[in-house]
Amino acid sequence: MVRCARFMRALSQAMTPASERNRRFSIRSRVSELILAGSSAKTGLSEGMQTYHSWSAGWTSAITISATGMVASATVGSTGQIIVHGTAATSGAVITMTPTVTTDDKLVWSCTGTPAKYMPASCR
Repeated sequence: MVRCARFMRALSQAMTPASERNRRFSIRSRVSELILAGSSAKTGLSEGMQTYHSWSAGWTSAITISATGMVASATVGSTGQIIVHGTAATSGAVITMTPTVTTDDKLVWSCTGTPAKYMPASCR
């Protein structure tokens, strides 16, 4: 089943005109800037969890992401969820990074995003 899906994806890419593939690549590279922007907040959240051992709007609200470059806006929720909205140059991509707290107060991150065709493999 996996081999069939890979074949179909390769066939689809082969049939896509070069200009469309180049456009998608350009957008994907811009979307990676959204992930980099969120990564700075991930570091602060990880350090906060190690220090305070629980979520609190008091310390999570101090973590911000600037709207610069490809980032139109971004929020950090009181439970550590990071949502980054891209500009029109990213086709309006939205990245959501969600932490799960382990028993030793470390954070394990999952990432989702839309539109899926522009997301890196780690966020599909």
